[in-house]
Amino acid sequence: MKRLKKFLALDYDVGYGLLFRIWTIIAGGITLLLIPEYLTPVQQGYYFTFLSVIGIQIFFELGLSHVLIIISSQAKANLTLNLLNIFEGNEQSKHKIKFLISTSNKWYAFMATILFFVLAYGGSYYFSETGSIQKNEWSIIWLSLSLFTSINLFLSSRLAICEGLGEFGQISKLRLTQSFIGYIVLWLLFFYGSGLWAAMAIPFTNVLITSFWIYKRNILKSLNIKEPFLQDGITIYSYRNDIFPLQWRIAISWASAYFIFNFMTPVVFAKNGAVEAGKIGLALSIFNSISTIGMSWISAKLSDLGVLVEKSARQELDMFFKQLAFRAISVTAFLGIFLFLILYIIKFININIWNRLPEMTAMIFLLIATIFNVAIYSLSTYMRAHSEEPMSLNSVVSACLIVFGFYMIEEANLSIMTGWYCGVIVLLSFPWCFILFKKYNIRFS
Repeated sequence: MKRLKKFLALDYDVGYGLLFRIWTIIAGGITLLLIPEYLTPVQQGYYFTFLSVIGIQIFFELGLSHVLIIISSQAKANLTLNLLNIFEGNEQSKHKIKFLISTSNKWYAFMATILFFVLAYGGSYYFSETGSIQKNEWSIIWLSLSLFTSINLFLSSRLAICEGLGEFGQISKLRLTQSFIGYIVLWLLFFYGSGLWAAMAIPFTNVLITSFWIYKRNILKSLNIKEPFLQDGITIYSYRNDIFPLQWRIAISWASAYFIFNFMTPVVFAKNGAVEAGKIGLALSIFNSISTIGMSWISAKLSDLGVLVEKSARQELDMFFKQLAFRAISVTAFLGIFLFLILYIIKFININIWNRLPEMTAMIFLLIATIFNVAIYSLSTYMRAHSEEPMSLNSVVSACLIVFGFYMIEEANLSIMTGWYCGVIVLLSFPWCFILFKKYNIRFS
């Protein structure tokens, strides 16, 4: 037990992050058992396709939240938080954070508005053209889901800055609360026969709880600085110079990530219908939950990585990162193997969920891809902590190959599609990312 505790290295940030991920796994597992009981196969297809389509919000967020975390974590290196939750220290760093708050508010307000109209009109057209049930059965649900998704996008900027300032544990605690209440509402909607309306439960509760948290939490209010930081009468911070150079590269990577991680379900929906889309959507949901648990060790310490980079503590940075990456990949692999043990038990006792999943070959391909994706995430996070984004071309090429492969497959054979997806990740994305990582070690050593 002592060795396990030492290996996991659980502190407040990692602990709450991990607790949130574990709860997500448990709640997701319960949901996966309830979906076959309370949704028809067609509704299941719509449910998971709804979740995949709203993933296009990544094109509107454009990586800004990650930039906010990186820049605010570097500014935090020159600040301390006193007992009154007020930042003390370098005035220039305070103004830099204030600049991030002001700029991100404007950006997210504009993008959230555009996102709503794109989801509302574009999504309605897509489901009208490819769907198999009447429009009145899903249209109001889709519009409501689009609205709450857009509001959550707007609110996410404040959470990103707080996370960069070392509030990862608090943010994880918030997300745990959101998830707990959201899933309870989701299950109640299932029990009362609400059908596809259940898809709205988590986005709706997220809006309410996040709004309340931001209103009550005063860590950013302590940075209420009205005057811009000037040098020779000129404002020294600007979106063009301080945010855009990193954001556009991360934006390309994140936009490509939609096609890498979320494009499969809509393709299957369009080619093979809602039932097959429901199967692949269910499988991807399971493996996404596993990967987020593994990533907890990395994401919880992104702020700390940024601080070490700012202080040029290279030896400490590299040792710290290697420990985090090893834990992340090991836990992901263990959970993946444990999942297959559970699946064989489910198959043996003939639980209904087994018939709602793809064949075993597809599941194995997804497991392998998931482990390598966590490794890629770990390496790319290390590089991004240096306020650089070297993964843009890698992401674009990988996304193009995945989309091309899906397009060329005449019918959406799930084993072939997942095999192609796994091949691109393992044979191209990971080796390319590892080469870039080694170059970073040589460059900064």
